[in-house]
Formats: sequence, structure tokens, C-alpha cells
Amino acid sequence: MNYRNCCNNGFDEIDSCNFRPRPNCCLEGPIGPQGPAGTNDVIYAGVGTSTVATDEVIPIALINATPDTTMSVSNNAVNLADAGTYIVSFSVDGSTTAENLSATLYLNGAPITNESVIESSNGALASASKTALITTTGASTLSIYNTSTADATLNNASIMVLKTA
Repeated sequence: MNYRNCCNNGFDEIDSCNFRPRPNCCLEGPIGPQGPAGTNDVIYAGVGTSTVATDEVIPIALINATPDTTMSVSNNAVNLADAGTYIVSFSVDGSTTAENLSATLYLNGAPITNESVIESSNGALASASKTALITTTGASTLSIYNTSTADATLNNASIMVLKTA
């Protein structure tokens, strides 16, 4: 497989076996304008070993946050102080006697459609994680629930939230 020569130098621009640019290739374009500054607003919370009943919130506590974060952790939830768009990553690692280990991201006490992770367990260790883009219209809370059909014995669970706008 070869790719079109954009420099017209008589050589293929991409090494088709290793998928890497060849030397003296012109794959660069002009430098664009400076983008907006990042928010520098991140929080990370989680729990180590814990047993969580089915359909119950997974307990979390603050692990780390950027110094000027607008978010906090209380009552097993990440508190979002403002309306905005957030990148949310959450994970669970543990086992359950049910067929699957399952966890769901909740916004303001209600499950968010299509924001669940499910991994086959049957008593064995399972790990699952997901990243979602969430937009809120005001102050809100995010939490993770054990949505397995049996109690979950967790080795750890975590949530990281980055405010993007």
C-alpha cells in the first residue's frame, strides 16, 4: 500500500509496511492561530476496597484536584459548581457473583442514558471504564452506582472530571 507523493520528489511519503513518514517528507502544514487557554479545572476521586450493594452509590472521596478547581467531592458525588461541558472518565475494578460487573454514571441522582460499563464477572475479577462528554445547565452532581444484579466487591473505583468550558 502506497500513499500519494505530496512533495513530488519521486518518493512515497509513507512507508507502507511500517506506517511511518519517510525522511524529507512534507507532511507539515502552516502553524495555526493560538487556541484558547485551557480551564485547568480537574478533580479525581475514588475508593479502594469496598463492597457495594446492587443499585447503591459507590463511595468516593477526593484523591486529587487542581489548585483552582471549581469542583468538590461530598456525599459520594463530584459536585459541579457551574453549568458547563465536562469530560468524565470513570472506572470500576472488582467482582460480583452476578454474571456481569456493571456500573452507571448518574447526573443529579438519575442514570445517564448510555453511560454504563458492563464486564463479564461470574465471581472473577473484572475491570471496566468509560469516558463521556457531559453538558450541564447549572450546578450538578456526578456519581457512580453499582448496577450489577448482585453486590460488587470492588478493588477500586474512580472518577475523573475535567471542565472544558
